[in-house]
Amino acid sequence: MALRDLLMLSGLAIMVPMIFYRPHVGIILWAWTAMLVPNTFLFGIGQSVRYNLIFALATLIAWLISKEPKKIPLNSTNLLLFFFLFWVCLATVFGIAPAKARFDELLKFVKIVIFCVAISGLVTTRLRVHALLFGLALGMGFHGASEGAKFIVSGGGHRVFGPPSSIIGDNNHFALAMIFLLPIMVYLYTYALNPLMRLGLLAGGGLIFASIIGTFSRGGLIGLSAVGLYSLVRSRHRFLIMLALAVGAGFVVYFAPERWFDRMNTIQEADQDGSFMTRVIAWKASFLLALDHPILGGGITAITHDSSWSYYTAVQRFAQLDFIPTPEPGIKPRAAHSVYFQLVADVGFVGLGIFLLIMLRAWLSCSRLIRQTKGIQELEWINNLARAFQVSLLAYAVSGAALNMAYFEMYYVLIILISVQETLVAQYKQAQAAGVTPAPGAPGTAASGPGSQPAPRPSYGGPQRPAQRPVQRPATARFTGRRP
Repeated sequence: MALRDLLMLSGLAIMVPMIFYRPHVGIILWAWTAMLVPNTFLFGIGQSVRYNLIFALATLIAWLISKEPKKIPLNSTNLLLFFFLFWVCLATVFGIAPAKARFDELLKFVKIVIFCVAISGLVTTRLRVHALLFGLALGMGFHGASEGAKFIVSGGGHRVFGPPSSIIGDNNHFALAMIFLLPIMVYLYTYALNPLMRLGLLAGGGLIFASIIGTFSRGGLIGLSAVGLYSLVRSRHRFLIMLALAVGAGFVVYFAPERWFDRMNTIQEADQDGSFMTRVIAWKASFLLALDHPILGGGITAITHDSSWSYYTAVQRFAQLDFIPTPEPGIKPRAAHSVYFQLVADVGFVGLGIFLLIMLRAWLSCSRLIRQTKGIQELEWINNLARAFQVSLLAYAVSGAALNMAYFEMYYVLIILISVQETLVAQYKQAQAAGVTPAPGAPGTAASGPGSQPAPRPSYGGPQRPAQRPVQRPATARFTGRRP
């Protein structure tokens, strides 16, 4: 048995009982294994073990039998997400793709929503939010850091791809996932107190940037550019952003090979690039399918089915969109290569509308959280996290326009964490209105995670407030009685 298999199996035997003691630990492990896909790094008996499924089941069972609250906040974000799941289910049942392909993909999305429900129920304090973010960063960030290190050591010769057989296995998908993660890494670095942890997060962020360049993804470059420009315009620390952009540009000039620049230059001649025009062909075919099935679409994976592709790329159908010039479509089915065209083909215009409402609602919620927490020192972490989430949403909206990432798990986790932040702010406001001082573990006072500061950090590194003596409160006016 390989050493890494032994370590992973030993960790499994230790962590599962811990989940039954503290169910929220299971959420962290669930997220970590979902992002890391540890089976791809194992070669012995441990490779066949379904770690993510084991942690997920243990977490759900432990949550049900524990004293943790079972109430799920039914705010508009959660309701929209449940309605979107309902619509995807309808589209799958009445879809035109082969049943096995449709229902296999539906099952994956159902698991994502179940994970989001568990997050909404168990991630109820600042400590738990930050612990979950660390789990996501350790899982997804490991791929970026390791691939970025290979790109640097090889002098720019290593071509970066994600874990095989995962949604981020493609180089373009991997680039989007890393851009999505970068703002969260910056946020965690800001609030980490341990010097070694800060150094690790800083190095990890730099290696993740290197991995994005190593994907040779033009969509990745566009996403990075959008994120950099938005951060420069909206950030309160423009000098640091400009410095980071300058360092990043210097890295690209020094490490990126000539063929990287040749590929990026094709962005200016997109209409002459075969790869891009193949995407446009897929967009046209997906749109034609949606015109025939405007309400429910064709179901998940509909456009990638041979018969659907052949029908909608036939001359008599494809000619309906001749005002968009493209080469002749091939006979091999292509993925939609766009979150938006993927959804319009999968779940129709109605389903796409629900998805866009979720995205718009998340963006506006972040803006509202920023306004609500402005100047409130106890909630400064929510203010900063909402800003980081907006940058991640922008990355997804821009880079996802040319990628098949409609069911990207980390995007939905971010959506539900925005909902969690809203709940925490509402609880804090209610406690303040009632004249109750938030208890330890409440939104503004809990420790923020492993190696993190126990109190909000004003102005990114300002002096800490002196510890205050606990305030006695009547038992009936407790803000929260949950364990961290």
